[in-house]
Amino acid sequence: MKTRPLWSNFSLLLLCLITGCLSSCSFVTNSEGVIKSKNLIINFKRAGWKSIAPDKGDFAFRNEKSKSYILVNSLCRKYDNTTLEQLTDNLLAGLQRPIIAKQSEKRLFDRSALKTEATGALDGVKTSMLILVVKKDRCIYDFALISQTENLGSTLEADFEQLLNSTQVVSP
Repeated sequence: MKTRPLWSNFSLLLLCLITGCLSSCSFVTNSEGVIKSKNLIINFKRAGWKSIAPDKGDFAFRNEKSKSYILVNSLCRKYDNTTLEQLTDNLLAGLQRPIIAKQSEKRLFDRSALKTEATGALDGVKTSMLILVVKKDRCIYDFALISQTENLGSTLEADFEQLLNSTQVVSP
């Protein structure tokens, strides 16, 4: 019987997380009535990161060396009364035994955003996440760095910050 390498299994688990476990958040919704932001622009170019098909999201990047993904998604005119904390909790719901290591407020798009660093397991595989959620003009923007590494480290955090710095929401 042929076995898959752990990286391949993690990729499949991550896909499951994105398409199934986060159904109450903006990463995944049914196709009826989903409104994506047409104003989101990302110009992310960082060594080791490759743009990949985003599935149902807006943008996705993979770094094979660090076994990490960065996912970006928007959802407009839905969850208007949902807090940033609730949106973050929905994103973390896909992890088993999630532990929030750090949570802080940040500014993005001249709006309040919530940045969260968490760990947990994804189908038994240790997983680290760095999430930022922000609302602007009736849209929710989710940014998530998801890695198989136990500790994200300064390089991955710097990559995530670079992605955030390369992102804009232009006025319609």
